[in-house]
Amino acid sequence: MKKLLLFVVIFVLTSANLFANEYVQNYETALKFKKEADYQNAVKYLLKALKDKEDDLETAQILCFEISDCFRNAGDEKNALKFIKVAIRNYGATRDDISASSILNNDFLKNANASIDAEYYDLHRIYLLKSNKFERKEYAKLTQ
Repeated sequence: MKKLLLFVVIFVLTSANLFANEYVQNYETALKFKKEADYQNAVKYLLKALKDKEDDLETAQILCFEISDCFRNAGDEKNALKFIKVAIRNYGATRDDISASSILNNDFLKNANASIDAEYYDLHRIYLLKSNKFERKEYAKLTQ
């Protein structure tokens, strides 16, 4: 019985380590592709990393910013802006998070600010409602 219990504990610890390594491997592969200006493959691996880290809000925001930067570098500003909005709506990124990011290009942000500002409160409200940070009564006050 003790051997079985020991085996289960070792299996669980090993499995958890494999999942952590998968994220690191995807992220490092993505950065390698980004450095080589292969933005399509970089986005592919960043999305895999994001799927692994969706529960870690800070890491998920950073990954969204990385994806946004890849799209911007590839000349696709529409999708670049989309992933900034995903960071706000799904992972609670604030204006301060966006402006403090060393990943996002400042010139792009200056041009994108009007679009971000126009939708920021709605996107942030969606995040708050989805994350249950506010009760419905408090959410109603935000919409007035």
